[in-house]
Amino acid sequence: MGKIFNYADPDNRPVRGAAVATIEISIGGDNLCVCGKDGLLTIEIEVEVSGSGGKSPWTNFNKIAREAGEFIVDANKVQFAAPKATDPNSPKAKATHVIKLPECPDKENPEKDQEGKGEIKVVDLTRKGATVGEVTWTGVSQIYQYSWSYRCERTGKDGRCVECKQEKKLQYDVKLLKANTVQPNL
Repeated sequence: MGKIFNYADPDNRPVRGAAVATIEISIGGDNLCVCGKDGLLTIEIEVEVSGSGGKSPWTNFNKIAREAGEFIVDANKVQFAAPKATDPNSPKAKATHVIKLPECPDKENPEKDQEGKGEIKVVDLTRKGATVGEVTWTGVSQIYQYSWSYRCERTGKDGRCVECKQEKKLQYDVKLLKANTVQPNL
């Protein structure tokens, strides 16, 4: 299970500050401590709509999500997965971004963790490009910061990786830095 955050009602209905959706962000790893294979860090973002401007939630959000929103992960545009025509309606939709990491680190017995951080921006496509006064909204309604770390122990011979063991499992954190769903122009 990932970190769960509320997405505030952009129309301030039914109650100011009420959430119309939740955003769950999780980070997983594959082949992080394996010789001869790139490591993969997978960021999964799942949105579950629970309301819509004081109305019933979009029970077909998975089918309209690509028109409603997208994400920018470390300057990369990330869209919701395209639904199949046979998929049942759902208030949930998921977007995935994969980051390639180098094979088992090339330091012998690293003294510190392999670590990194980045930024996830939530873009409200229904409001992107709207002009209020002389300001054109970017549509960016929330900005998150994520960080991750893990540790491998590498055994090498002639500069090549012979064996790689995981010393510390992947750990991550996600924090909401800024939010303005009413005027999405962060």
